[in-house]
Amino acid sequence: MSENKELTASEDQQAIYDQLDLSEAARKAILTAKEAGYEPVFTKISGKEFVYKPVTRKQWRELRTRMSEAASKIDQDDDLAAAELREEELERLVRMCEVYYENSENLYAGTVDSLSDSILLSSGFGGAEVDPIRL
Repeated sequence: MSENKELTASEDQQAIYDQLDLSEAARKAILTAKEAGYEPVFTKISGKEFVYKPVTRKQWRELRTRMSEAASKIDQDDDLAAAELREEELERLVRMCEVYYENSENLYAGTVDSLSDSILLSSGFGGAEVDPIRL
């Protein structure tokens, strides 16, 4: 038997969402992620909303292995290739953890770097001074 169950936040969660001025799309993404068993994290970068899940150790190891293999194939003196590889690594991390982005087509240049820092911080890594909010 299939029920068409609407996801709703508790009163306490709703108060937090209101305080953070979350969009309806972000609220829905958070509730959907929680329903799937994730611990979603919310942050704003340059005024845009992002909801993501922390990276797991298994995902991190797979990402590092893939990137190490790619790094071994480039000339270590080629700074441009190294920078492109790093950018690819950050984008892959963000895609792996994304739950919701507000208008992801028009991101500012440093958004992926800032978001990956936030993901790593909420995943137990030390790093940049970002303040992710677990919801």
